[in-house]
Amino acid sequence: MVIQVDSGDGAATDSPGRSTRSPGRARQVLIGTVHSFDAARGWGEVVDSSGRIWPFHCTGIADGTREVQPGAPVAFCAVAGHLGRTEAGCLTKLAR
Repeated sequence: MVIQVDSGDGAATDSPGRSTRSPGRARQVLIGTVHSFDAARGWGEVVDSSGRIWPFHCTGIADGTREVQPGAPVAFCAVAGHLGRTEAGCLTKLAR
């Protein structure tokens, strides 16, 4: 499942007044399930509905808890992540 979300004026900035993406640009939100999560390392994997595996770091969990259980349904966005790879970010836990 894919949802389009308007990012509005909430564009991230890397320096004062300089946006890292265009304001108002639609962002693709994906739905998936947490496949694995290593709390000691902070790394995990999400599998989307197409079967693609997306790595994520606990700092990408939106509610700030830095913890998520395997099997939990989540919504997420593809973001540039650690180690120069695309990963799941803005992870939001969904009700089961």
